[in-house]
Amino acid sequence: MARIRLLLIALTAGLALLADCYIAKQGYYVTKYSFSARPIAHALKDTSLDVKKRRFLDRTLAIRKFAFDSIGLTRNRNYSTLITIKKQYLVDVVAASAADRFAPYIWHFPFFGGFPYKGFFDRKDALREVACLRRRGYDVTMSPVDAFSTLGFFSDPVYSFMADFTPYELASLIIHEETHATVFLKNRIALNEEMAEFVGETGALWFLKSTCGDTSAAYREALLEKADDEVWERKLRDLYDTLAVVYGKNIPRDEKLAEKAAIIAAFKRELTDHYSTYFKSDRFTGIEKANINNAYLAVRMNYYGDKSLFEELYKRNNNDLAAVVAELKRLKKLKKGESPEELLKGY
Repeated sequence: MARIRLLLIALTAGLALLADCYIAKQGYYVTKYSFSARPIAHALKDTSLDVKKRRFLDRTLAIRKFAFDSIGLTRNRNYSTLITIKKQYLVDVVAASAADRFAPYIWHFPFFGGFPYKGFFDRKDALREVACLRRRGYDVTMSPVDAFSTLGFFSDPVYSFMADFTPYELASLIIHEETHATVFLKNRIALNEEMAEFVGETGALWFLKSTCGDTSAAYREALLEKADDEVWERKLRDLYDTLAVVYGKNIPRDEKLAEKAAIIAAFKRELTDHYSTYFKSDRFTGIEKANINNAYLAVRMNYYGDKSLFEELYKRNNNDLAAVVAELKRLKKLKKGESPEELLKGY
């Protein structure tokens, strides 16, 4: 399945003083990991470093430099350090929604507003949250996430498991998160994610074209990855829209739930039986086992929403991503009551 990223609340030691057990515990893990971070520049001096990890670290620094120098994202110390961990992902993220409609459960945090998901470093804590929400009748999903942004409160690192990422995955991840570190709009999760997804995907292609050339294997593979991602996004949006029609019907709840189950089962069967028709890689195998429900769809719509606003902005700036980023930075000066969408449309 395609990776999703998490715009996690900034888990700082200061927030831990708010006597919130969740914040304090997650803050402990962030602090613990931060203390184990090793500068990439130092790691590269290790003569025993294997070729795969050296290539990964060199590429990380190159992407980081490209994000600042060529795209214009805000310069910071993010992704200049390495943390080695045993897990193959970072946190488990829990999301929930009403079972008979798209009504995401929202968690509220001081200073940062509402979020339709909650991240846990300890899987046992995530499983307890899942069980609690299910007892209350919610559709629930739990997904592994491999990166998050602390919005500048910490220097975000790369993790050892990222050495297995393709060049496109690594570049899109770093540029995605650096976009969050450059522009963040409170209580606008969907817009934040659509913005970061667009800049991350487009920036990753820019990086590979600039460093490898548009005839290289890395660039061609990136185009295939992006094409598969777009198919998956489109199919999930179609499923979301189909279910929204069902939820809008004036029929009993039990009938809505029965229609929902049949539609999701047909969706899985179609993509599994005709996989090669839709996808060119094996990145989306296992669809038949995926726990696709309202929570799964709702949280992904934050990432797979309508990017046309940013695509139009890109066209208006002659396909110059650096010019787009310059316009996005204007959102940081948005006045209360002003619409970010109208500002970006040029109204």
